Amino acid sequence: MLRPFFILALIFAGAVVNAEPTGGVKYMGEDYTDNYAYGGLAGAEDVLMPTLEEMLGGPVDDFGDFADIEQLQSDLVEYAKKYIGCRYVHGGKGPKVFDCSGYTSYIYRNFGYNISPGSRMQGTQGTRVDISDVQVGDLMFFSGRAGGRTVGHVGMVVDVDEATGKLKFIHASCKKGVTVQSFPDGAYYSKHFLHVQRVIDPEKLQASN
Repeated sequence: MLRPFFILALIFAGAVVNAEPTGGVKYMGEDYTDNYAYGGLAGAEDVLMPTLEEMLGGPVDDFGDFADIEQLQSDLVEYAKKYIGCRYVHGGKGPKVFDCSGYTSYIYRNFGYNISPGSRMQGTQGTRVDISDVQVGDLMFFSGRAGGRTVGHVGMVVDVDEATGKLKFIHASCKKGVTVQSFPDGAYYSKHFLHVQRVIDPEKLQASN
């Protein structure tokens, strides 16, 4: 009957089949370096193991950048929701009362992004993205009550359901103050939607790290 330590030795021998024979210690009929003494794999430089970059398929730093973007998006949402219930006042820039663009500019300014306090100007800042590619933190623009193509209202995306394509945005509503709205709603906001602008630039965020 084989002793347990001998079975483990056989398993270990199979695990180092990728090692280059370097001479020295005789073990199981093969030559291995003295670095494998005490049963440890101290001679890791002799084992052809993939690097972390090779296993992940890209530089490790890139994954850190993605994590930073996701953290920023999460922080934006958390901070924005602190003002739910604040009253809407035309021209209000916060922190107790807001209009729609005063609210979005106030939230972004807290994170170092100085965007215009006017909704029409905000509608030209950042990068235009398709609604199908919308992300948390993007700004959604809508026409005024009269319709047309002129920006009259803005909100910030706080949740995206990738399975259904539905999303939620937070905004300073004339009637409800700062509130969260579903989109599409099959009503006012669906009919008045214009486009999406992305303020967070991943490349600039990466460069700043």
